[in-house]
Amino acid sequence: MIVLPHLLVGSAVGQSLQQDLLRAATSPDTPVATTSADAASPFQQLATQAANAYRAGDKVRAIEGFDQAAAEAFRVGASGAAFEYAIAAAEITRSVKDQAGAAERFRRAALSAVRDPRSAAAHEAACVATGAAFAASGSPTSAQLDAYQAVLDEHQTLWPTAPSATGMRRRAIELLAARRDAARLLNQTSAEQAQAEPWLVALRVQAHGQVLASAATPAEHTARLAAATEELQPLVLGTSRRWPDAWTPLQRQIAIVLGRGHLARDGDGPDYARRVLSVAVRSDPPPQQAWLREALPLLATATLAVGRAGEAHALLVESGVEPAEADRALSGLAERLAAAAPDHRAAAVEALAERLGWRASARSRAAPAAAEEKGSPLAVARRALVEAADADSRRDALEAWTALERRSTRSSDLWREARRARLRLLIDLKEVDQARKLLRLTQLLAAEGDADWRAVLTALEHETVSTAAQADGRR
Repeated sequence: MIVLPHLLVGSAVGQSLQQDLLRAATSPDTPVATTSADAASPFQQLATQAANAYRAGDKVRAIEGFDQAAAEAFRVGASGAAFEYAIAAAEITRSVKDQAGAAERFRRAALSAVRDPRSAAAHEAACVATGAAFAASGSPTSAQLDAYQAVLDEHQTLWPTAPSATGMRRRAIELLAARRDAARLLNQTSAEQAQAEPWLVALRVQAHGQVLASAATPAEHTARLAAATEELQPLVLGTSRRWPDAWTPLQRQIAIVLGRGHLARDGDGPDYARRVLSVAVRSDPPPQQAWLREALPLLATATLAVGRAGEAHALLVESGVEPAEADRALSGLAERLAAAAPDHRAAAVEALAERLGWRASARSRAAPAAAEEKGSPLAVARRALVEAADADSRRDALEAWTALERRSTRSSDLWREARRARLRLLIDLKEVDQARKLLRLTQLLAAEGDADWRAVLTALEHETVSTAAQADGRR
């Protein structure tokens, strides 16, 4: 089971529905029935009784009454009245915080009157309420997530031209990403769509990495790697086919995806991985610690795989590993590489990363000594992050970064480094709820046009989801 990210919860949907569709049934200005009971149809009588209950504050009876009125109106063919009564019941249900019940009623109303101009908004409200209900549960089941995916897909199928279709499509795609359904995400989106929708690029990068890791055969891996390289390499090199002057977090993540993919390829695969990762590691701006933790073991493995043992050793030493430890680590790595087929090199990378732990992230490029005094708050915080190898040291690092963030200007480079470090440490400490709350706030503060920063936050969001899923699996 996984925990849904913030994007599945809430929107300003249903405002007009609440204003327009509750008006006739529940407004104090609506006559309570000035004609005899015989003059009113059964569904009108039921609606009047429900409205009276609502005015009296009895929302349970009001919901039941509008449900009955909607059913009776639908039975006799009064589809317009049935729709309005169903929406009234749904809105009152939502007002008492029963998101699941509201979702069911909104959806039923929308499907009963697909041609009604208001049906798309009603179904959008059903989608939002469904997501809110599952998110509130903490850990929805796979079956519940399937149901949520189905209602999002249903919206796009029945109302493809509605203003809400684009938003529901994004929810559906982000849900696929959260569920790590990478193959389906790639099939339902395209590189061309990603060019027009920047938020989609990071999700497709992540999905390419996941399908490469799950390839069952060398032939399947080769085909998937070709597709990934064709799409992702131009995002790094651009039309000029040159390395970027300043690497973005997304481009560095692409370097890891392609580096890992090509390392598992025979022939010049390891050299491709070495070249792209080497440039990404050494280019400006200095890479973040979290990225280096993943990139350096991969780069060292690729460098050793092409026979550059001295270069691999220098890389580890520069990264803060003691020379003797680097010798031992590379000796063990060489033995694993000699015994492994190309498509099994990933295991060697993981073994090296596990052996080096956090020490491989201490590369001086990430925290240049010349740029800061050793005792400065930034130096202390960076050193604490590098040396955080257990829960206690990570909590110390978290405290240092939190203090640094409070003293920095919001949205500045330093503030972002501190906020990212806090999120990273909360994830590593398995404090998923705290990480999720901080991430939601950070995403709300992020500027819509700041694609690089939002891509970083999206990647952290998926790590949070994955960590929560792993925790659930161990229970």
